[in-house]
Amino acid sequence: MQDSSTKEYDNKVNKRSAILKTIRTIFLDVIFLAFCVFCAFYEFPYYIYTTGGSVNLKDRISAPQGYDYAGSYSMNYVTVVRGKLPMLLVALIRSDWDIVKEENIVIPNTSYEDTLTLERIELQNSLNQAKVIAFNKANIPYEITNKKCRVYYVNEQAKTDIEVLDELISYDGIAFTELSALQTYVNSFEVGHKFTFEVKDKEGKLKTRTGTSIKIDDKKVIGVSLLNSFDISSEMDIDITTKESEAGSSGGLMLTLAIYDAITKDDLTKGRTIMGTGTIESDGSVGEIGGVKYKMLGAEKDGADVFFIPPANYEEAKKVYKEHELSFDLVMVNNFDEAIAYLTS
Repeated sequence: MQDSSTKEYDNKVNKRSAILKTIRTIFLDVIFLAFCVFCAFYEFPYYIYTTGGSVNLKDRISAPQGYDYAGSYSMNYVTVVRGKLPMLLVALIRSDWDIVKEENIVIPNTSYEDTLTLERIELQNSLNQAKVIAFNKANIPYEITNKKCRVYYVNEQAKTDIEVLDELISYDGIAFTELSALQTYVNSFEVGHKFTFEVKDKEGKLKTRTGTSIKIDDKKVIGVSLLNSFDISSEMDIDITTKESEAGSSGGLMLTLAIYDAITKDDLTKGRTIMGTGTIESDGSVGEIGGVKYKMLGAEKDGADVFFIPPANYEEAKKVYKEHELSFDLVMVNNFDEAIAYLTS
């Protein structure tokens, strides 16, 4: 038989073991909880493309002096989700979701945040370019003001401290006016010549930068790509609202159609739900875009009657159309005039 001192010792040992076991359990639970929180909130360098939707431009464009139309114009978008572990696991299962590396959706050597800023500038440029094309087609006078030129991309070979989003003010003391004038100036010197640039950085501060000319594809260049922007004013008042989450130039064609129909008497929609995608260039041509599949699936979901597609994306669009058995009319248009011709025919 155990004496009382031995029992007391065993009780202490058992109590200590129970306390240690409880502490170990709590510790493991905390570790597991921390791991779950990490998995739920940690953002991996991936993004997920999913079925998009449409933006009804009737809700975004205000033309007090203009005209109404019975149908609608919508620009389509891709839904992009940050690559957190739960969403990545779902994307591995769903065939209509795709995982994309971050490096494939950002401008090279540019952060995701700066890429978004540039794409918002592109959206504003697209709005203004749409006004220009529509005003020209409708013979409405306008004036272009507040021209700016920002750095869109810096080539890896460039010998410069110019940064993405710098606004170009002058070069070698010459006020910047047109890109063609800068190109002519650079071409007037030998490769290796050093130029001085005055810029406004993305914080709005004046900076002095330098750049040495190099040769790329047999052309003398500084090694930066520039993005022009401008404002437009007209007696025809057109107000277009956008959201902070919206960016890019792929809605250019649809914006142009919606503005044109709002400032002219004829109703081109004829009651139809018209959707589509494609950039709009200064000559009215319709340019290539990304995310065709997701935009088309979003258009089907939102009940499109017609979907306009750029020529560069048409072959891919036909495959998506057949594979998913879509029901809208898929129409390739080379330019704005072809879209107008289709709607009026």
